[in-house]
Amino acid sequence: MNPTDFAEGTPWAINPRAMDNLISNYTNFRANPVEGMDAFRKINFTDEDEDKGYIVNAGVAVIPVNGPLSKRGGFFSWLFGGSSYSGITAAFDNAVKDTDVGAIVLDIDSPGGTVAGTEALADMIFGSRGGKPIVAFANGMMASAAYWIGSAADVIVGGKTSEVGSIGVLTVHEDWSRSDEQRGLKVTYLTAGKYKALGNAHEALGVEGREILQDELNQIYSVFVDTVARNRDVEVETVLSDQADGRVFIGQQAKDKGLIDVIGTLDLAVELARSSIGNLKIIVGGKAMDLKIETLSDLRAAFPEMCDQIVSETKAEVGLEAAVATAKADEAGRLLGLVDTFLGAEKAKSFRAVVESGVTPEQFAAINALNPKSEDDDDGPVTKKMMLDAIKSAGADNVGTGGGAGQDKDYMALVEAHIKENKCTKSAAMRAITAKFPEKHEEYIRKVNTKAGSGA
Repeated sequence: MNPTDFAEGTPWAINPRAMDNLISNYTNFRANPVEGMDAFRKINFTDEDEDKGYIVNAGVAVIPVNGPLSKRGGFFSWLFGGSSYSGITAAFDNAVKDTDVGAIVLDIDSPGGTVAGTEALADMIFGSRGGKPIVAFANGMMASAAYWIGSAADVIVGGKTSEVGSIGVLTVHEDWSRSDEQRGLKVTYLTAGKYKALGNAHEALGVEGREILQDELNQIYSVFVDTVARNRDVEVETVLSDQADGRVFIGQQAKDKGLIDVIGTLDLAVELARSSIGNLKIIVGGKAMDLKIETLSDLRAAFPEMCDQIVSETKAEVGLEAAVATAKADEAGRLLGLVDTFLGAEKAKSFRAVVESGVTPEQFAAINALNPKSEDDDDGPVTKKMMLDAIKSAGADNVGTGGGAGQDKDYMALVEAHIKENKCTKSAAMRAITAKFPEKHEEYIRKVNTKAGSGA
């Protein structure tokens, strides 16, 4: 940001109210610049080489993007209390390269800033997709240039009162000609090039000058809209009709307009990023699932690995698995001992073989019904296919049909069957089934979201 940004008509992608505050602050500084510069010189700035520009929260780098945004840091970032695109770029690049960082959250509370520098940063963020998960959080305000940047993330989370949008471009022209006249001041620009002094503050802005500046703004606006459409994977017409009229949208309004994906907190944004490390599994078809976690089932559906970890650690702490295994073995021994006594050793031997085979009562009943009785000896042998068909008709899961098995089951049924077959964790089963039946997973996610949205 340069001292002449306001006077020279520099294009801004910023919320108009914030622009008024900047002009007011800058005007106050110009009224007493010596005092302001003395205060600035007393500030001890942190060496950027020593400051990574983010904090790490359990593998997630949280990068602050605050206040009015300018191309470079320094005096005006200090004066207006904002971030610089160069500082954010360095922090993001550090986070991408940091082996201790698995995902990135842009913690944004900004009304926007200068257009210069915005496009390069947004393109850098967008170009990093597919590596470490990137989540943007609207922590108060994500407007104009700040939204330009935030829209480049994989997912955008906003609070219920977050102000999001303000997609548009503006510039300010100050006409000092009457003030110059009253002070007896005459400023003359000597130029080579018809429009070289266009928009200067010492003469009124004519019709031709206004048209030229407006054309510049329109071109920048077109780039802004096209970039948001690319970042959010929507049609340009959708951005123009629903999002880019310059308005700010609040919370649910922003979600309904497609400006954000999820209503939540910074903690949710961080957890969403962390849970996506390695496979972006929370992202479905380039969009974030609408997380409304109200029940234990919702939590497990959203974060299966985290739930498995909690259960595993809890079991380890209390020795639950060993206790359960011991209890099962003791009870099985007690029951089989009673059978030995009641039936006798010979008959008990057959019963013990059935128990140790792991067959369920339903499966045993279905198979047993096929065994030919003495008067049915001419009915022919019982085949494996006949047994499998009988088990299936009895309602037993996972009867080992192989081949196309599972095509008619829903996602969670396939997961449970995989767990039984492979003796693995639920999260491992979900990953395997998601890879094998992606359409089943997407259908399951849609059902979860529909249920949560209806309050069922």
